[in-house]
Amino acid sequence: LTQVVGIFTKIRNLTYLKLQLSKTKLNNEGCEVIAQILQTCPRITHLDFSMSATEVNDEGMVSIADQLTLLPLKFFCFSVSMTRVTDTGVVPLVDAIGSLPDLAFLELALFMCGGVTNRSSEKILELISKSKCLRQLKLNLASTRISQAEVSKIRMKKSSW
Repeated sequence: LTQVVGIFTKIRNLTYLKLQLSKTKLNNEGCEVIAQILQTCPRITHLDFSMSATEVNDEGMVSIADQLTLLPLKFFCFSVSMTRVTDTGVVPLVDAIGSLPDLAFLELALFMCGGVTNRSSEKILELISKSKCLRQLKLNLASTRISQAEVSKIRMKKSSW
């Protein structure tokens, strides 16, 4: 894994990164490596992660969230569907996303993350309310423990842009 980070140190000017890691054995240790890659490439403006159906949990999410605030992201796609991620990992991620001043596009997929509840949806609503640059938002919150009432609030907030 250290070798992977080493490769990215040679391309520090990278602005677009797409990692398709779904259905792999990616775990929290792998998320630490991803966090190191993000730290190594401080110019990334477009980030597309797919980590669905992996072994990632909250610890891995937090390590990635910690690095997001250091990037000038404008486009962020993040899928952790069908993982053991809970509010403990999603809330810091959404907080980090909310601190990105130039983010214009966000796609967040939490499909079938049974530990995701209204606590996360409240943070998502807060993000929508505070964002000044966000122009497009795609969410997949199906099969989570977010209530239908909370999903409706998010839809209403989105439609009021």
